[in-house]
Amino acid sequence: IFEKLKYPADKNPASLIVKILDLNPKKRLNGRRLLFDEFFDELFQPGKIRKGGGLVTDAISLEEQKLVFGTEV
Repeated sequence: IFEKLKYPADKNPASLIVKILDLNPKKRLNGRRLLFDEFFDELFQPGKIRKGGGLVTDAISLEEQKLVFGTEV
């Protein structure tokens, strides 16, 4: 199904799923490492609009982003 959607290679959901399901726990993406994956880079750009028209920061505040990422956003 993902092949039909024409995602760029670095934004392919199938690639992300493979990383999440990796059998090696040291390589497996989870928690903070999951959010740092390039798949989500666009999501955390300032002013990013969600599909419903609201800002991403309406769903997760800048303060919450700082808590998750541990750095200034």
